Amino acid sequence: MDDWIEVKPYLPVGVKGIIGRGATFWIGELDEARVLKYPNEIGLLNPDEAMKDLAVESELYKKVGEHDHILRSRGLRADGFLILERAANGNIFDYLANHPSVPQISRLRWCIETCNALIHCHDRHVLHCDVRHRNILLDDKLRVKLADFQGRFISNRGDTILDGGSQEQAQYYCPRSTANYADTKTDLFGLGSTIFFIMVGHEPFPDITGRNEGDDEEVERRFRSGEFPKKTHVCTHVVEKCWKQNYKSAKEVLEDLEALMVV
Repeated sequence: MDDWIEVKPYLPVGVKGIIGRGATFWIGELDEARVLKYPNEIGLLNPDEAMKDLAVESELYKKVGEHDHILRSRGLRADGFLILERAANGNIFDYLANHPSVPQISRLRWCIETCNALIHCHDRHVLHCDVRHRNILLDDKLRVKLADFQGRFISNRGDTILDGGSQEQAQYYCPRSTANYADTKTDLFGLGSTIFFIMVGHEPFPDITGRNEGDDEEVERRFRSGEFPKKTHVCTHVVEKCWKQNYKSAKEVLEDLEALMVV
């Protein structure tokens, strides 16, 4: 008989209830404007590692600073848990699942706002390392708020100064010779898959669920060999340039996206 591990949420001081969760952290409601990010009791990381990652995330938010399309951090509490701005409309993945008829112009605007957030990060030597739909939140006015800063802070020489340990999931992961390598182009690859999802409403390869052995390897094989999705949309050429690593910067991506707004 298989052994089952039940993960039970716990509520730190001030948390009214759980409103989100990942493999490692809970997101708890503090009030209408703030949430608390804190470790699962049973997660992918041990408690010390999880707390260290929260501390790194807090520092990365400081390095990035405030931006209209980046979630605001309120810093760490005395218990080491991270206080964050609350995004009233959740993440884009869930929002599009519940509102599949969002017009193309709104979707394109979200792509542009996400790109602007990434430009701001890269200008401050921060790599996000997990650009995807679940890390793009929407506020009460449906404006993008890029979240989950567990990536890296890079020196002018390219050395990693802070590392939150984050890495992209398979359909957002840029094939590379060294698995833990990250740079601007690996972020832009993830941005390409994110733009695809926003415009189309599903993953680049919806036939691959990620639940079966070999799924991640098959996704990587397709990307490496240029077997891109046949589904086309207004941003197809932008997405494929991201996947082919033809952009040098997020600013170049932005130029192409903004050109589509006037077509």
